[in-house]
Amino acid sequence: MAQTHAACELLGFTRGFDENDLDDNLAWLAAHQAPIERRVLTARRGHHQPGLLLYDGTSRDLAGRCKAFAAFGYNRDGKAGTRQGVVGLLCDEEGAPVSTEVLTGHPPALATFAPQSRTVARRFGGERVTFGGDRGMSKSGQSTALAQAGFHDITAWTQPQSNRFLTQGLLQLAWCADQVYEVDDAGRRSILRRHPQRAAEIATGRQDKQHTLERCVGKQKADLHTQPRAQVAVALREVQLKLARLPVEAWLRVEAEGRTLRLRLDETAQREAARLDGGDVLKTDLPRPVAAAQVVHDRSKDLAWVAQAFRTCKTTSLAWRPWFVRTEASTRGHALVVRLASLIIRALRQAWGHLNLTVEEGVAPLATLCALEVRVPGPEPFCRVPKPRGPSQRFLEAVGVQLPDVLPQRKGDVVTRTKRPKRRKL
Repeated sequence: MAQTHAACELLGFTRGFDENDLDDNLAWLAAHQAPIERRVLTARRGHHQPGLLLYDGTSRDLAGRCKAFAAFGYNRDGKAGTRQGVVGLLCDEEGAPVSTEVLTGHPPALATFAPQSRTVARRFGGERVTFGGDRGMSKSGQSTALAQAGFHDITAWTQPQSNRFLTQGLLQLAWCADQVYEVDDAGRRSILRRHPQRAAEIATGRQDKQHTLERCVGKQKADLHTQPRAQVAVALREVQLKLARLPVEAWLRVEAEGRTLRLRLDETAQREAARLDGGDVLKTDLPRPVAAAQVVHDRSKDLAWVAQAFRTCKTTSLAWRPWFVRTEASTRGHALVVRLASLIIRALRQAWGHLNLTVEEGVAPLATLCALEVRVPGPEPFCRVPKPRGPSQRFLEAVGVQLPDVLPQRKGDVVTRTKRPKRRKL
């Protein structure tokens, strides 16, 4: 890549570099992570400190053996039997990555990483670190553990919990309207809002499931009618498995009448299941002076940006996993490099938004840019940079990049894969 991307010419390398230089550079980045992250945040936001910090974690695979942070644990990607590490990502309210934290692969206790996260948050002027969790947090007791550790959280009640609150009268369907409605119960705030578009999507999905089951029942009925040896119990089991997979057992059931099957719709149960369609029932322990109800609702939506930041780091151009670095310093440095690169991708996505193209579609034409080596009698040879073509020029102008006309020629001795075994012997 150094030979094809003019790394030595652009970065001013005359000696070249090898894998030891890369390891030393990662270690330097790890040692200076705090000031680097601080300067990047200041460059983005000036002296405006983030009022709310969102935290989430993910796992990443570690290739090879003798790796720092490698341990067996719960793998969020479903890869059992693989050693992994855990990366905590701290983002601002806009979902832009602010800091990374590398932890061991097994799920660490709050007592282990809570002090570290608070220390990182104070570096950026944020005293309130808010965890954005899924609906399972309200059942597993993590909210209580986070509060004891000094953190806040924004999560949502599960649908069974919301239905129970409706039955008990703690919540009312009239509160779930287009506008945000808040209920305060001894410092635990519940934020309610219904999204009509989302409700329509859920209703359409429910109808699609019913049509799918009707087709499944029709197929089984045809088989029972045309195949005398077909068994009713087998056909009934096939439909019941389909019911469980969708799942719609609460308001749809299948019955056998002789050698035919019939689908029964419980309209009362269906209306019961649709009571909270499109409704968000959020909960948080953030004080009202710090975050109003609308702010809590908006920040819960910002958690999607955190998830997008993780997807950017894991996939697309960065390929966060698996990691091949070995030492603790290299691992932390690599996490920082990926996090900084994700900010570049985020900036490109924003700058090219009006051009109606993705980051990958914008980067691909830029790969055709080249530098032509010019040799004339007398002066040292140099590299001439041709003017980019129309689309490439527009992409560069959108991000405020102007290419130089010439580049000094520096041919550093970059150790490639073919040279590396020989260098190691020396």
